[in-house]
Amino acid sequence: MGRTCFPHPTQYMGTVMRKVYDCFSFFDELDILDIRLRELNDIVDYFVICESSLTFNGDPKPKLFLENAGRYKRYQDRIIHFSVDFFPAGSDHWSRDTYQKEQIRKAIAHVRPDDLIIFSDVDEIPRRAALQKALEFDGVTQFSMNMYQYYLNMVYRHDWDAAYALPKKYLDALDVEKKGGNDSLSVARYNMPAIARTAGIAHNVIHDAGWHFTHMGGVERLLKKFSSYAHAHDFWPNLMKDEKRLRQQIDIGIRIWSADELARYVPVDESYPIFVRENIEYFKNRGYIKDIYEAHAALQDLFIDLKREYAFSTLGTERKLSRLGYLNPLEYVDFAHLDAVRLDYLGLARPQGTLVSGGKRATQSSRSIWSHGAQPEDDASRALVGQPTGRFSFHTDAEIDPWWRVDLEDIHEIAEIRIFNRVIPHTEFHEYERRLDNVQISISEDDVNYTCIYFHNQEAAIGGIDGRPLIFHPKKGLGARYVKIHITGAQMLHLDKVYIYRR
Repeated sequence: MGRTCFPHPTQYMGTVMRKVYDCFSFFDELDILDIRLRELNDIVDYFVICESSLTFNGDPKPKLFLENAGRYKRYQDRIIHFSVDFFPAGSDHWSRDTYQKEQIRKAIAHVRPDDLIIFSDVDEIPRRAALQKALEFDGVTQFSMNMYQYYLNMVYRHDWDAAYALPKKYLDALDVEKKGGNDSLSVARYNMPAIARTAGIAHNVIHDAGWHFTHMGGVERLLKKFSSYAHAHDFWPNLMKDEKRLRQQIDIGIRIWSADELARYVPVDESYPIFVRENIEYFKNRGYIKDIYEAHAALQDLFIDLKREYAFSTLGTERKLSRLGYLNPLEYVDFAHLDAVRLDYLGLARPQGTLVSGGKRATQSSRSIWSHGAQPEDDASRALVGQPTGRFSFHTDAEIDPWWRVDLEDIHEIAEIRIFNRVIPHTEFHEYERRLDNVQISISEDDVNYTCIYFHNQEAAIGGIDGRPLIFHPKKGLGARYVKIHITGAQMLHLDKVYIYRR
């Protein structure tokens, strides 16, 4: 489809009236296209938009420009729309990208030798002043642009120079790198100095020549992009298909194609395209401009999330860590009042068997002032639900030989017992953990006759979320309905969690 007209000529080269053709591929960047058309309206004669009914991965897609043509009615007589509805057999994502760009040649086949042709992506927008300089130069002009990512006001770099312009008469010279090939326009984007030198064409670079607004539009649109564009199978876009990772990347402001280099927020000032400046609230509401206070708040939230994850992943160390405010991880978990710790942080082996204790009822020898609920069962059963926290789930009173017992409701062959001891509050000499030093585990089928299957006589204290829980595997063939944990002597019994697995 094409729309053409004959606007007034814009420039002269000698006695020749020159027109300006702005050529680019289009995917779904409607808001970015608004910026481009408005910015270049007074200097471009024709906007040549190349759109395909297929993604670069070969999947069907709607022609969003055509579906939204009414949005651009103001420019309709100066838009040449060129459709690409098939790609050569055997094309991959890269060859589809270059093939679509190369089809622009067909849309400008009628252009006169001295007319100026701009080749870029839709999100690479030259300044009008830079285009004016290109019109006055008889050669190839590269536009070195400021590059923005994720948001219009997050700057990444200042030297993006893939967009270029040249008189039509020099277009065929771009084939010097690959005679007879179909990717010369793409090759030229990244090799222009060498190509111009080989072809004997004058070459010029204009700095601060425009804006490259890349990877815009929010998480959902980026996830769509990462599955559709020519880089879809590259390492970084594949990483970013993980939504959680992508959101973290955006909140921190990590540069695209990087793991730890940062982009920076900047104010939207007079250096921006006029359409952006005139529609700041629109672009804020559409997620293109990030409020700096919101950005700071999001970064604070992310910092705390990462700090907590760091604490959870280092629970086994006794050292005080600067990243945790010079607390050791257990002190930080305690001080920050953090709740359940995911077991995958602890690096423990997978349990041997099927969990059979979850949600069962337990009881204990006594209640204390720290106990929960009205009955011993209410307090004791808390050890059988949820993830470990490092604190106590139940707490007996100080007494002689305190105990805790669970009813598994049926006789099972026990494969594994895991006891997460109380480790918070953390103390230098592990006083709370040491209360479990002479713990015994007994089992019974009838709650009358018990057999001791474990007695702790090791020097090291039993831990918990610090990665040192008691993990015990009874010998095969032992069946039990009741499992009792008890300590001898005058003491109090308090545990974090108990997990019992059957074969």
